[in-house]
Amino acid sequence: MDMRNPKPKNNRQKINKPKGGQPNHEGQTLKPVSDPKHTQVHAVHECSHCQAALTDVVVTDVEKRQVFDLPPVEIEVTEHQAEIKTCPDCGEESKASFPEGVTSPVQYGLGIQAQASYFNTYQLIPLARTSAMFGDLYGHELSEASVLAANQRLEKQVEPANQEVKEALQAADVVHFDAAH
Repeated sequence: MDMRNPKPKNNRQKINKPKGGQPNHEGQTLKPVSDPKHTQVHAVHECSHCQAALTDVVVTDVEKRQVFDLPPVEIEVTEHQAEIKTCPDCGEESKASFPEGVTSPVQYGLGIQAQASYFNTYQLIPLARTSAMFGDLYGHELSEASVLAANQRLEKQVEPANQEVKEALQAADVVHFDAAH
């Protein structure tokens, strides 16, 4: 064995079953839908045998094939504009309020923050890779600081529920784990 490039250890156990679907196992075959979101008609313009023009010939049947795919995903930017008006009676300015949570001139929305935290904390994708993944998927790479800030906001939001669970565990007679005293 070459010690510079050792072969990785395979931890999979050998199973004496044939490859593929097993007998009596109900498969999960992709099935066509009756109302696809998009339909593309591919016209036949000439006979594949004699090359006669078929442009004005009535269609007698169609063969269908469906492709399931993800639509192109891009980050949407919503601009919030708070109107400012001058009162004709007193001459003072009044300004509309921005929606709750819209606090900075430019910021990430809840969807991006939630997805960044999900990738980093639940899927255990490192900060740098989470940031890069946003660039790969959406054409907009997040900074690592933005991912950390999203994690901190989420942590603050779930703190009351975590505290309740902690108190319930502390009050329980049996919690089913070993703990150092």
